[in-house]
Amino acid sequence: MFRDPTVVQHPFMGVCYSFNYHPPGSGGAPAESTLAGEIYGLHLTLNLDSNLYLRDEFSPRLGAKVLIHEPDHFPIISSQGISLAPNRMYSFR
Repeated sequence: MFRDPTVVQHPFMGVCYSFNYHPPGSGGAPAESTLAGEIYGLHLTLNLDSNLYLRDEFSPRLGAKVLIHEPDHFPIISSQGISLAPNRMYSFR
């Protein structure tokens, strides 16, 4: 089941999207996969449109940060995220 992402504007990281974020007390349950295996997990394609990047002291390089977290934990992308370079394929287990 797909739900719209939670969008957070971070002062240094820019726009952050969290999928399946379910804070405590929000009601309902987070989405779960009922099947195992690589083809049933989360697949994410990012379009890093480099002409829209602001080159300054806060964003000197092109890329993205990803954080895989528990649905009830607020994502702290600046300290816990994994930096991803453009034009690469990554796999997390």
